[in-house]
Amino acid sequence: MNASLQSAQKSIQQKQSSSEMQTMFRREWKPNTKAKPDDAETYAEELRKHGAMSYGMAMRVLGWGGTRASQAEDALRLAGRIVFNSQGRAVLSDNENHQSEVAQ
Repeated sequence: MNASLQSAQKSIQQKQSSSEMQTMFRREWKPNTKAKPDDAETYAEELRKHGAMSYGMAMRVLGWGGTRASQAEDALRLAGRIVFNSQGRAVLSDNENHQSEVAQ
């Protein structure tokens, strides 16, 4: 077998292996969808750590489902603790930063 044919076969095997791993990951990963009373605070803490993010990114960071992440985001928005930047990502509001200073 010549080198170019071996190289092509190796490339095909690598692509198949990568595709199989992605499929396996999609099937095995289950988001944590059970809401907890402190979800909004957990979400806010991740915003403090990571900065501006969408609820979709929060889903990944927290390992939550979309409904759980969006409900936590809504609770923070309604409480005035977050605002949305020009890219549509949640950021802690100045009011939130002031509240945390007062609490300390």
